[in-house]
Amino acid sequence: QMLDEVRHMANGYATLVTVLSDDRNLPYIQEALDKSFWRGHIFIDPFLGTLTDYFSVNRIGSYKEMWRQ
Repeated sequence: QMLDEVRHMANGYATLVTVLSDDRNLPYIQEALDKSFWRGHIFIDPFLGTLTDYFSVNRIGSYKEMWRQ
């Protein structure tokens, strides 16, 4: 099992190095990073906002205000 994980990590690293070595791939990589960043925020922001705004003991500002800082 452990050797399988090492092999998968090695394959992933080699793929990443190969993709990054060609400058023509950079716009595609940037697009993928941008999409994954915002998809993560779409998922986690409502949860964190609710916790911050409604369940904080010593609230210093709203989640929206903190996000804009």
